[in-house]
Amino acid sequence: MLYIRSVINNLKLITYKIMNKINVKRNHEFPQAALVPVANQKVEFMYRDSIEFAKYGIKAESFAEVKLLAKELSEMLPNINMEQALFDSQKRLNALRKGLVQLLDQAAITVEFVYSKNSAEYKTFKFASAYDKNHNDRVFAQAVSVCKLISEDTRFMNLEFPKNTLTNISTAAIEFAELMIEVGLLKNQRKYNTVTRIEKANVLYAKLTKLCSVGKRIWLSQSKVHYDDYVLKKTPKPKAVTNSFAA
Repeated sequence: MLYIRSVINNLKLITYKIMNKINVKRNHEFPQAALVPVANQKVEFMYRDSIEFAKYGIKAESFAEVKLLAKELSEMLPNINMEQALFDSQKRLNALRKGLVQLLDQAAITVEFVYSKNSAEYKTFKFASAYDKNHNDRVFAQAVSVCKLISEDTRFMNLEFPKNTLTNISTAAIEFAELMIEVGLLKNQRKYNTVTRIEKANVLYAKLTKLCSVGKRIWLSQSKVHYDDYVLKKTPKPKAVTNSFAA
């Protein structure tokens, strides 16, 4: 269990480093799912007006780059299977925590009976507060402490605990800790994926707005309809793409 405790501490450190390293903020108001179809439609307008863009030295490669970014972002949208796996694992973890708390409370009853509720022994053996019972880390730490007390402390080694108390607590604690690690890894992966999507969306939005700005300038004095094609809104324009005309 000490090894698992070390792994959990390392997992916390990894989580801290990840979230501090990739603390990225979204630089636009578009929902990521909305940004993809909007970008794809704007790219169609850009290809339609490629001759006009070429007059400003902007080639089709720039449009292709935006299209590729939109494709990559669409493939990075939240993974439903991962979310379900995390939900199921979290549910199992909560059930295991409650079961482990029950085992620890049962063991504490024996100590209370022998030494009394106000004794130092009982205060050493029980949870510091009921609040701790709702926190995974504190429940696991309590399980490690109780197992150590029962197996090493002469005040508790010879007490008549319920049958197989030490084995049951240690087995449950190991299973609980392993699932804590699994849930932690899933949460880290979700956080990493979220930040990666934000970074990708930021790059896409920056390139898209730059090209749309040029598109609006192209048609500013020539066509309001075509000008509006490059106005960024959260939903694509409900119209078919038309052919361009020369300036």
